[in-house]
Order: sequence, then structure tokens, then C-alpha cells
Amino acid sequence: MNKDFVKALNAKDAEAAANGYTEDATLLPPNEAPIKGQAGIQKYWEGAIAAGAFDAEFATTETGSNGDLGYEIGRLQMKMPDGKIVVEKGKYTELLKRGADGKWLST
Repeated sequence: MNKDFVKALNAKDAEAAANGYTEDATLLPPNEAPIKGQAGIQKYWEGAIAAGAFDAEFATTETGSNGDLGYEIGRLQMKMPDGKIVVEKGKYTELLKRGADGKWLST
């Protein structure tokens, strides 16, 4: 799932990136209010792409699941222009839900 997400971000395709989330997902960006819903999440990623985000990288360090619910823990890195290139680094915990088609989505 994260491979598709990173590929979408690096292709500057916010719609494809948002398709990795459930309709009622919540995104918790750092230093910002929570963003609810797939449409709001798409808008958030459109803003990040418009601001110049590039070279996104995600590395999964741990996963687990129980039935149709799961989690993923990992590290991320994304570059942002800010007069010079700033490398944003962080970590994440993602709650996942298996969709009717069997694909895992962020929730």
C-alpha cells in the first residue's frame, strides 16, 4: 500500500494518494488540525504537492493485523523547498482496514 502511496506523491497525483485512505479516514499532519475524509485528505496532499514536496520515502518497520484491522509503523522522509531544500523526517503509525476488495486502506 505505501509503495503505491509514495509512487502517487512522487508523481504529484494527490487523487491517487488519497485513494489509499478510507472515505472516513483521519489524517493527523504534524502541527496541524486533524483532516477528516478522503476528499479533505486529497486537498491536503494537493497543497503539499503545490508547495513543492518531492522525493517522498516511507520505510515500514513493523506491521500487524487481526482480521480486517491492522496497523503499520514506520519512518518517512520528504523534501520541501524553503529557499533551500529542507528534508522533513518523521515517524508514523497507521491504522488500516481491509476493504471489500481485500486491499488495505488507511483509516
